[in-house]
Amino acid sequence: MYIEKIIENATTENIDRKLNILIINQFEDEYIADLCNNLNHNFYIFPNLNEMPQWMNPQIKPYNLNYVVDLNDIDCKFLDLIISFGRNEFYDIAKSISMQLNINLICIDNCSSVSAPARLYTVPQQADKKEMLKKHGLINIHTNNLIMNSWKYMEESINIVIPNLIPKPLNIEKPSLVFIDPKIPDNYITRIGLKKEYITKNINEAKVYLHLFNNINHLLLTCMRSSIPVAIPNFKKEEGFDLDFCLKNGIVIGLPSIMPNVFTSINVVDEIYNLAIKNNVMENAEKFIDSYCSNENNFKTLWENIINYTSETNYIRGY
Repeated sequence: MYIEKIIENATTENIDRKLNILIINQFEDEYIADLCNNLNHNFYIFPNLNEMPQWMNPQIKPYNLNYVVDLNDIDCKFLDLIISFGRNEFYDIAKSISMQLNINLICIDNCSSVSAPARLYTVPQQADKKEMLKKHGLINIHTNNLIMNSWKYMEESINIVIPNLIPKPLNIEKPSLVFIDPKIPDNYITRIGLKKEYITKNINEAKVYLHLFNNINHLLLTCMRSSIPVAIPNFKKEEGFDLDFCLKNGIVIGLPSIMPNVFTSINVVDEIYNLAIKNNVMENAEKFIDSYCSNENNFKTLWENIINYTSETNYIRGY
């Protein structure tokens, strides 16, 4: 496969050839959908890894994203690239496949090295920052400069910022409840003291979005774009590093970290919403979206350039 790949890179004159790209996902369905829908390549994903589904939202699965049971199941002569998110155990899987098949790895970071070791809604990872900094791809894509600058230390690979694609606004049909990311397990919601009567995982019922991750992700941006005020618990300094700008600039609402003390009744939903109106949170969030996100043309162009470069350098990989 490696020799065939070298020959292919050396002889092909068709710069529009569709590439075959394996993705190792980690709760990033929306970002992957944006990627697949804007790039005319073949993308592949495993149904499950480490007993966790690799695709959570069948409604947004792109036509050019294909399930494969194992690498022998891929309907092509060889893979051109592999893309992974973050620098934990799923990165390790991606790196292993990259080495096995002699193909380049693109690593996407949407969380800084400060916040990454302490994922909010799960048990914090006891990760050594120096060890995490050793994990990188040939190219690392960061969704903002703060994230890029946090990961650059000790790295020899290429670091580039490609902001999230600006999300499309949603028309919220029945705004009445506190919206929680559907990926968050029910047992965690119960454990932090949130009651089912004012919680929903249906975004069409969202009056307020309670963001329980410690980074800026696609769902957070979608809620902002859809005029749903975002509330976040008060974090420890390291956990809240990525969201500190939003908190200090009135883009999100900060709440006490002990949830039962906040959500004492259904009336609190209206109170948070009214506070957001009073403090112009929705207007601030809309301005933030315009400055933070990338338009479709820039997103597509930057990613095409990265993918073409990474594929063409497979035969000289040295990282």
